[in-house]
Amino acid sequence: MSSDKSLSEYPKSVFLILGTEFCERFNYYGMRTILVIYLTEWLGQGYDSAVAIFHMFTMMSYFCPLMGAIIADGYLGRYKTILYISLVYAAGTLVLSLTAFPPPEMYGPVIGLLLISLGTGGIKPCVTAFGGDQFSTGQEKWRTSFFSAFYFMINCGSMLSTFITPVLRADVHCIKDSCYPLAFGVPTVLMLTSIVIFFSGRNHYKHVPPTGNLFGQVARCVWRGAKLRIRNGKKEGQGAHWMDYATDKFEDGFVSDVKALLNVLWLFLPLPLFWALFDQQGSRWTLQAVDMNGDVGNLGRLKPDQMQVLNPILIVLLIPVFERVIYPCLDRVRVPNKPLQRICVGMLLCSGSFVLAGFVQLKLETGKESPLNGQSGVTFLNAASCNATVKTSFYSGSLPQGEISGAHHIPAGNFELKFGCDSKSSWDSSFSQTFTTQRSKAYRVVIFSIDSKNVSAAAFPDERHHDKEGKSLVRYVKSL
Repeated sequence: MSSDKSLSEYPKSVFLILGTEFCERFNYYGMRTILVIYLTEWLGQGYDSAVAIFHMFTMMSYFCPLMGAIIADGYLGRYKTILYISLVYAAGTLVLSLTAFPPPEMYGPVIGLLLISLGTGGIKPCVTAFGGDQFSTGQEKWRTSFFSAFYFMINCGSMLSTFITPVLRADVHCIKDSCYPLAFGVPTVLMLTSIVIFFSGRNHYKHVPPTGNLFGQVARCVWRGAKLRIRNGKKEGQGAHWMDYATDKFEDGFVSDVKALLNVLWLFLPLPLFWALFDQQGSRWTLQAVDMNGDVGNLGRLKPDQMQVLNPILIVLLIPVFERVIYPCLDRVRVPNKPLQRICVGMLLCSGSFVLAGFVQLKLETGKESPLNGQSGVTFLNAASCNATVKTSFYSGSLPQGEISGAHHIPAGNFELKFGCDSKSSWDSSFSQTFTTQRSKAYRVVIFSIDSKNVSAAAFPDERHHDKEGKSLVRYVKSL
């Protein structure tokens, strides 16, 4: 068969599926990228609360594929499942976009996130399989190329949205200093576009009818084997397996497939731990980036939520490097690099990144807790009804009414403050008080009027670091 003839047999409908996947992934990752900052900066949630909401949403998004698979295999088929659940998905993105307008409130976003998790999870197990359905027997090569292109489209959508939506959020100022409706609205338009693209191919797709609830059949088969194993004990005979008990109600071939599935499950045992840490990119690691300056040298500054763009960029760039250069070189020098070994090495490298992120956070926390590096911090506030004179061993000058002096770092201990109204006032300016400071603590010394002739001063605790939850720190001084 010539290559031209093979190309003509390539199912054109898969290009619509690839376009659908690109738009859907752009929507999902774009919304997810800015979610935790939206929760903290716009909706006023604390860091811990925002992280909890983010991971509840992520958990639902990855639990709902079970529901989508059951519906597709047992009832509606893959095409109808994708189409109907995509409408739920689009409704969720629309709700999230519309409720991003003032006033900030939680009800709309929670409803939107719930619908999105149902939608993205519901279609997740169906789209890949539906694309595979479009190929006939003997087209395994084309099917393999489709899965590679499918993965490429996922990462292209992720890469573009992860870069663009933070720009729409922070650099477009439609509401105060941000524009969350636009940042959520653009992904919503892409989601609606994905539905239009998918629906346009309805007469060109190859539709495989539902074959039954496979998930339920597997569960019943495992339950049957386990129940009889507990009741009858270990099955006798060479090579006997406890799942062989289920052959009284299930076909031998199906039981063999379930055995193979159970053997593969051992491979997935470490994956929940891996993904629990990996998904910190969108929550704790993004909030960690909020506390950093984002400076990447000549490349400028990355926004906190743009840090996540590195993952899809590196995937797109490194796939050809590994396939064309690194793996062939390892083969030449006879270094084992089978898929399982590649997974293990990748997980070890990821584990190192988690450790590094932990050390970075310790450094950030240390900087927050002791910004004074063992010294004491002192500022002066003139709340008296005159311009004050201030004189200490480390600062001397005139402090206008209502003004605050610069921040001073001094050794912990005692210092004497001489103060009063300046020479233009008829008030006495010979007041003196001694204050005691402690290491790594900051103080605000307030000068205030007692009566028409006397002033006094008092020291109060001050703050020299940002609030961990991103909230404003406000202090009121009542000098009456």
